[in-house]
Parts: sequence; C-alpha cells; structure tokens
Amino acid sequence: SPLARMVVSDAALRLPVEAGVPISPPPYVTLFDAYGNPVLEPLSVETSLVNFPGALLNQTRVSASLGAAVFPGLRIQRAASAFSLLFLADGVVATSLPFEVVHASAASALVLTLARRPAAAVATEPFTIQPRLRLRDRFGNPALSSLGFIAVTAPSLAGSLSAPLIQGVASFTDLVMPTPGGVDLYFTLEEHPSVNASVRI
Repeated sequence: SPLARMVVSDAALRLPVEAGVPISPPPYVTLFDAYGNPVLEPLSVETSLVNFPGALLNQTRVSASLGAAVFPGLRIQRAASAFSLLFLADGVVATSLPFEVVHASAASALVLTLARRPAAAVATEPFTIQPRLRLRDRFGNPALSSLGFIAVTAPSLAGSLSAPLIQGVASFTDLVMPTPGGVDLYFTLEEHPSVNASVRI
C-alpha cells in the first residue's frame, strides 16, 4: 500500500542538542499506509531544518529499511532555539517538535565504548549475549565516578531501554527485537546525548 503518514521518533531532541555534535540517538521516522500497516518498500526519505536549512550537515537523504528511515550522524552547526526537523517522502510530510541547539559542553570529552557486543540475536527472544557499555575519560581511563544512565534505541527495540552506570559500566539484560533483519543499536549517556556509541547486529 502507498505511504500515508510518517511518525517521527525524536527522543534525542527532548534535551538540548549540542552544536557540531552528531544528534544521538539519531532521529528516525516510521512509515505507515492508510490502514496503519508498516510500509516496507525502500522509499527515499529526506530531512531538512525548517528554520535554517543550510545549518544541517551530513546525510540528509536515506532509504527506508523495514518500515523505518534512520538518519545517523546528523549535525547542526549553529546554536539557536526553535529548530524543527522536516521529513519528506513520496509527498508525505512529518515534522519534529521544536528543539534547542546549544554550544558543545565539556561532557564531549567523555567517550562511550562497547565492552561487550550484542550477539546471537533471534527475533522475539532476548539477545543471548546482551550489550555492555563502558564510559571513559578522554585519556582512556574508566570514568568510575560518573553517574547516570545509558539509553539504547532502535526501531521496534523492546526490553529495558536504559541501564544505570555502576563503576563506569552499564549492562543491559533483556533487549529483544520483535522482527528479523539487521538493525543498528544507538547508545547514549542520557544526561549528555553527545556521548554515544553504536553497533549493528
């Protein structure tokens, strides 16, 4: 069936976005027909900034996969308020909620790394090997005193989508994908979304 509407997932935009830093987790849209069914065709989806089109950098046009179009690596090069992302595909338009872009903070010196990669993933069942993330400072030392939570996002991902940092390590325990196919998992330090990592399973 033809595309009838798109739903914007803009969790990363609910907190201020840092200028010049990739938006994480990346914004994505899910595609539906008039009956609410996912549109699985690899449609081309484009995004732009409503207010300052020239300030949006990186890949602004992607092909949808498994009913979703994900825009990894998007960056906005200027700080300002009342930005909105506009998404366009086959004449259907969707717009994100307004959000703010601020100057980059000192938290960008922190680095999030995968201490254990997820593996042996079977649709509808928890991953046999669940991911574990480690937070380090810019010199590679474990950030043992850092508190907070690591969030994970991906289209249709289920389970506990947030894990606490304990001695610089966050472990996930019950992540599951309801449908088969390759997917990118995006991890972010909730308090500072510019600190992030990703992995494909």
